[in-house]
Amino acid sequence: MDAGLKYFGFYDSMPYALGGGDSVTDLIGRDEGGDEGGEVRERAARYLSRCETIIVVPGVEEDPLDESRCVISAFSVHSDGEWAWPLMAAHLVENHGMRVPRGLLDRMASRKWQPVSLSRDEIISVYERIKGDLYP
Repeated sequence: MDAGLKYFGFYDSMPYALGGGDSVTDLIGRDEGGDEGGEVRERAARYLSRCETIIVVPGVEEDPLDESRCVISAFSVHSDGEWAWPLMAAHLVENHGMRVPRGLLDRMASRKWQPVSLSRDEIISVYERIKGDLYP
């Protein structure tokens, strides 16, 4: 795993090598960042869904905790250059209270909750850094 890039929101039923030891319910119950209120969850979910897409995975995936809901491109991977996560994480944060790691919350707040725009070269660099962790 790349020492400089941190990962969040990957779990065992996703088509990636990351998150192999965690079920989605493990991530929902994990208290890494403190008890975020509704406004923080909403801001965090917006940040997670609006940062750069590194890998596009087309399709519709069922919400693993509420089969009446679906998420489009849920397994697409987003990044702000320091962290990477699946788009499903934004949905789980907003709708199920998935805990966001304190380091990522601090990064979001330091940016005043504004998504990061990466250059073409930065997107390629992030992809090169994570592809071995996603697809060993």
